[in-house]
Amino acid sequence: MADYIITKESKAILRDLSMQKSENLLCPILRVLQMRHSDLDIQQATRVIRTVLAD
Repeated sequence: MADYIITKESKAILRDLSMQKSENLLCPILRVLQMRHSDLDIQQATRVIRTVLAD
């Protein structure tokens, strides 16, 4: 799956949660992405989500 799709969806999930960015949100975001995309590469998604949370 492309990084830009993961980035876009991760940012949308953060907006929906209405929470400040925190490393503690990595697992919940990853869980939502896994439910939406069965072919999700966990390592790629983790790297992209950490980048989104760091911005």
